[in-house]
Amino acid sequence: MGDYYFLKGFKMMRKHFGLASMLVFVLVSVLIFAIPLTFAACDGAGTGQAGTQDGEQTEEILDDDALIEAMLAMGEDDGPADDATTGNFGYIRNEGGTGVIITYVIPMPSNVVIPDALDGLPVVGFQAGVFRGDETIRSVTIPGTVTDIPAEAFQRARNLSTIVLNPGVRTIGNNAFNGCQNLVRVTLPEGLTSIGNNAFYAAQSLPVINLPEGLTTIGNAAFYNNVSLRRVTLPESLTTLGNSVFSFCYNLTELNVPSRLNTFGRTGDAVFLMNHKLPLATRDALVARGYDGRGF
Repeated sequence: MGDYYFLKGFKMMRKHFGLASMLVFVLVSVLIFAIPLTFAACDGAGTGQAGTQDGEQTEEILDDDALIEAMLAMGEDDGPADDATTGNFGYIRNEGGTGVIITYVIPMPSNVVIPDALDGLPVVGFQAGVFRGDETIRSVTIPGTVTDIPAEAFQRARNLSTIVLNPGVRTIGNNAFNGCQNLVRVTLPEGLTSIGNNAFYAAQSLPVINLPEGLTTIGNAAFYNNVSLRRVTLPESLTTLGNSVFSFCYNLTELNVPSRLNTFGRTGDAVFLMNHKLPLATRDALVARGYDGRGF
């Protein structure tokens, strides 16, 4: 059909417009037929090539995903180092110049081991902003040269699962581990004297806590909403529980009652609100020590 119209047009051009116009007609016709074929060929080749490239790219992404999943499963995504000693610590000297306070860690490892000395001076503390809200950290070990864990030190470090405080640490500040929702292991030293308000607030994965001898005071809501908490060991040295310390720990089933315990927050506050699983004997022992029984 295409050949028929081409020949008909050729004869008409030759009859009415002469040889020059005829040659122009032939050239235009060739271009009209040739260009679509060229584009079709290029499109086919391009499509084939793009398909190959897309296929290769897709396969490469899948390989990366598989590698990431394998690393997660093997626990090999812990960052560049097993502890912070291979990173760079920034610090300032304390007021007396006798020790140093850490101000930053670069790079931040997943397993942080704070050294007990830097450049010959003891590490006596760290600024709260160094670790607060950091989602890289999975474990932290703090030396005994650091006597006080500052307020909000590890607040909202959501992937933190293990804490080790060495002998020498004496206080845990307010909100120090507030919102550490994946925390499962806590080691506290003898000689620790106080745990601040909201210190372990909403540590929702923590199943057991053994509180050491020497501890006398647990602040308000320190273990509030620890929904996985089942067993708590309180030391004989403990005298004071703040407001709502164990409120909404509704899976708590084991709790000893120290003989020196005699203060339970402000009057009318439910230190053990929603602790319905506590045994009757434990409830009676708390009431005998002066608790008004609210929340059982």
